[in-house]
Amino acid sequence: MADYPITPQAVGRRVLRNITVSSILLVLVTACLADWQMTLGATLGGLLACINYRWMHNGLETILQLAANTGPLPRSYTIAAKFLLRWLLIFLTIFSVGKLFGQLSAIGIIIGLLTLMPSVVIEGIQQIYLLQKER
Repeated sequence: MADYPITPQAVGRRVLRNITVSSILLVLVTACLADWQMTLGATLGGLLACINYRWMHNGLETILQLAANTGPLPRSYTIAAKFLLRWLLIFLTIFSVGKLFGQLSAIGIIIGLLTLMPSVVIEGIQQIYLLQKER
């Protein structure tokens, strides 16, 4: 198990790597099977999924620090403001790119944003397999 650590930092890196790989695969598949609007939407969704994951990871780390009373304690309105700002920036990015390139596929953006789910499932399956292998 030494070559596959389960520290929060290592898990976070692997999940981000899995999001990146699944986003690239999604873009390649949509480039082969769909039109350019779907491909551009999937690309934008995948990029936003990576950014959203980093922000979500950092926000959760801050909340856990608050709960454990370790590290500097930010004000609760700061945490809420960052959460709302994250979703506002995602919306504005989608809106701006949509205006810039015309008709973007909303389905492609949503599918790209959802690359987080298989990435977390892949990490969970890997950890379950390795824990079973140790026994």
